[in-house]
Amino acid sequence: MLLSRLDAHKLPLELQNINLPELFEEIVRQNERVLQEKQISIEQETQVSTVFADPVRLKQILLIFIDNAVRNNHPQGWIKIKAETKQNKVWIEVSDNGSGIPAEHLNKIFDRFYKVSDRSTPDYRGSGLGLSIAKSLIEAQGGEILITSEEGTGTQVRFSLQKPQSKLT
Repeated sequence: MLLSRLDAHKLPLELQNINLPELFEEIVRQNERVLQEKQISIEQETQVSTVFADPVRLKQILLIFIDNAVRNNHPQGWIKIKAETKQNKVWIEVSDNGSGIPAEHLNKIFDRFYKVSDRSTPDYRGSGLGLSIAKSLIEAQGGEILITSEEGTGTQVRFSLQKPQSKLT
């Protein structure tokens, strides 16, 4: 249903200034149990403190990327969340040192229902919709997404959103 709303450009967005350090802390807290179980560390770095986006949708995007990073990582692995301003946009990056994505799959990973590996186990569930949803949510907010990955080394997802809006007085 979310994808059909996005396709029809009928998803209401509530764009506002969002405090990124607070949002990142909330994301880390939400994933604390699974990170401890999987023995994966997570760190965050923000060179910019605010972004203009829909808070519910931004959280959804980050949870998709963190979930993928956790599921495709190994014990003692790491995940990093970073935010910086470049080219008059806020760029958020989620990177990991997990299994990575083979090069031949990179041009298809945003396709609906596409899975790099069909490891359908209780620990590795997935419909192949997460990255498609994340990309559509980013684009609905005027952003773009880039992904780089190397098999056996890890993955880096970078996406842009709008800089914070100044308050009119």
